[in-house]
Amino acid sequence: MDKEILLNIGKKKGLKNREHIEKDYFQDKLLYYIFKLSNNLVFKGGTALYKLYNMPRFSEDLDFTLLDPKENTEDKIVKIAEKLDAEINIKKLKTSLLFKLRFNGILTSYNTVRIDVSLRNKVLLGFNLKNYVPDYIDIKPFSLKILKLKEMVAEKIHSLLARKNARDLYDLFFLLRISEFDKKLAKEKLKIFGMRFNSNLIKKRINEIKPIWEVELKPFVLEELPDFNVVKDFVIKRLVNSR
Repeated sequence: MDKEILLNIGKKKGLKNREHIEKDYFQDKLLYYIFKLSNNLVFKGGTALYKLYNMPRFSEDLDFTLLDPKENTEDKIVKIAEKLDAEINIKKLKTSLLFKLRFNGILTSYNTVRIDVSLRNKVLLGFNLKNYVPDYIDIKPFSLKILKLKEMVAEKIHSLLARKNARDLYDLFFLLRISEFDKKLAKEKLKIFGMRFNSNLIKKRINEIKPIWEVELKPFVLEELPDFNVVKDFVIKRLVNSR
């Protein structure tokens, strides 16, 4: 890929720096080969929302759930890394496989993309099959499996409760404007992780994000960052005050 072409595409997409432009390109290359080699991965998370639903937040990692635990996903990702001439670091956990791929950069000296494959988080509602047309002329269009939006809402609620990241609240705010909230599904998802749906904890976690809202999100959000209180009120209304 020509450097100037890559920069122009990145600027048109509103990406804020060379690292993000380059990472976006490498993400698309990885997605192409992942879905060419595997039928058992379901794409999800912030990068899925950014690429398939035009969420205006750039996301750095590729997140998946593995449908068939018998599949040797590790070997397939290693083969992809070799094909793309990338260094790879693998971390095996009981509940997930973590891959960190390091590429020789086009715009920077090097760049990395992290792949997180969940082994524990079951797909409860199935998936959608979507066609994806990359903005980069050297990557052909392809189809991929993506988690249904209603289930992404449930997974983001788990993320919000499990950690303190502004991006989880932002993503929930985006999701709840394009998808319905299924409280029963959220409870079922949380049960997988030994957690309960707790309205007071949801409010607490949201309030804890206020001090980091702008600092964490401004480098990644591609339009004006919504006011924290507007986001807070909307998400609490949908998650806590809804019947």
